[in-house]
Amino acid sequence: MQSESKVNVMTIVVNYEKTGTNIKKYRQNQNIKIDEMSKVTGISMRRLRTIENCSNSIKLMEITSICNHLNAKIEDILVYNVF
Repeated sequence: MQSESKVNVMTIVVNYEKTGTNIKKYRQNQNIKIDEMSKVTGISMRRLRTIENCSNSIKLMEITSICNHLNAKIEDILVYNVF
């Protein structure tokens, strides 16, 4: 007899609109201009604007770089639900 094993699957859904809003608020609260953030993070100003204004995706490297520059924890910026 073979034993059955159960696999628990979680789905993580990122709320890009709220995440972008959080990034923008953190940046503005620290008086960081978007061009300065672009230079430091290596993310183009166009892409940063897209992220802040409700992008439909964000790469892990982007969110990590942004959080490092803003001196913020990813969990303070990234808004998501787990199902």
